[in-house]
Amino acid sequence: MLQKCQSLSNLRVVNISNNFIKGISSICKSLCNVERLDISSNLIKEIPDEVSYLVSLNVLNAQDF
Repeated sequence: MLQKCQSLSNLRVVNISNNFIKGISSICKSLCNVERLDISSNLIKEIPDEVSYLVSLNVLNAQDF
């Protein structure tokens, strides 16, 4: 559902912690301008190659992997 949100490209801070998501590859292109991303405490096993689309990313919280 998140990958269909066009307005995500305007966000600077995204917190999707504790949501039981398994991956973020489908939303990386939509988050191209995000500066802070919190994906902690989810079911994500690894950071995908698509994270390279997050060109503005300064802070990534990925605790509890």
